[in-house]
Amino acid sequence: AAGLYSLYKSGTPDTNVNGIGPVNVTPQPVETAAPPVQTDAPQTQAPVVTQAPQTQAPTPSGDGSYKISPATKFVWSQTSEDERMIAWPWSDFEIKSGEVATKVVFNLSTTKGNLGTWKGAFGTGTSVSPDYWYMTKDATESLSGSSATLTWEVPADVAKTINYNRDDCPLKLGIWWIDSDEVTVDSIQVYTSGGTTTVQTQPPVVTTTAPKQTQAPTQTTAAPKQTQAPVQTTAAPKQTQAPLTATLWGDIDLSGDVDVSDAVLAARYSVGDRVNVKEQGIVNADVTHDGVVKNDDVLKLVRFCAGYLTRADLANK
Repeated sequence: AAGLYSLYKSGTPDTNVNGIGPVNVTPQPVETAAPPVQTDAPQTQAPVVTQAPQTQAPTPSGDGSYKISPATKFVWSQTSEDERMIAWPWSDFEIKSGEVATKVVFNLSTTKGNLGTWKGAFGTGTSVSPDYWYMTKDATESLSGSSATLTWEVPADVAKTINYNRDDCPLKLGIWWIDSDEVTVDSIQVYTSGGTTTVQTQPPVVTTTAPKQTQAPTQTTAAPKQTQAPVQTTAAPKQTQAPLTATLWGDIDLSGDVDVSDAVLAARYSVGDRVNVKEQGIVNADVTHDGVVKNDDVLKLVRFCAGYLTRADLANK
């Protein structure tokens, strides 16, 4: 699974639910006779109050700065190549609706002298198919001292595609190399462009209409009018699909066989990278039969690919 940091992808299963549209009942005309209409003697109308809208200037809806302090420790020598991207859910920052990230600052420190040269990249989950993932080109920074910062200027077109309120949409920092073997990500500061809200006020404006005069009372009889009965619609209940069951335990890519490529997909999915796996593939990946795809499932698939387990072992706990 080495080198997966440059290949992270994600996907969402397709589901369809069929429904039945409304049934219209055709209305039948009903005849009603209106009562005699009698007009009144001359009256003067009271003053009428009308309201004219007035708009205030937009006001910011967010402070434009969000910070978390995870104190995440990273030991380069003890981390495999496919684990050198550290992830934090965007939802941890609690960014307000309408705001998008413009810059992310990572505050790093070490107790082992100077941080030295860092080589890596920045990445984020997105809502853009088919990869649902964005990663920058590799970068190099010289970090002097025992504490320093790494800054990512987030492209505006990327920032608009980030799902800031989802737990499965990660912000990631890749550390391909750093001179100091032990590094701590003390805090992360996200700067945003604030949204705006518009407030309308309506001061009253008083207008008065001139009095109107009417003729002496007369009785008139209105011709019968036809009215339509209310139109009723009835929506039939929607049909739901039955839960999926495994077609072949371990066959995540739905190729009809179980091999190393299935183990790689399970490994990426278990660490939060939503690769392009269909819903049936996710069901097949749960070879430990506990309802969740995680490291235990990956290990079991690796052992199967190495010949230590049989298909019967994948089908049982």
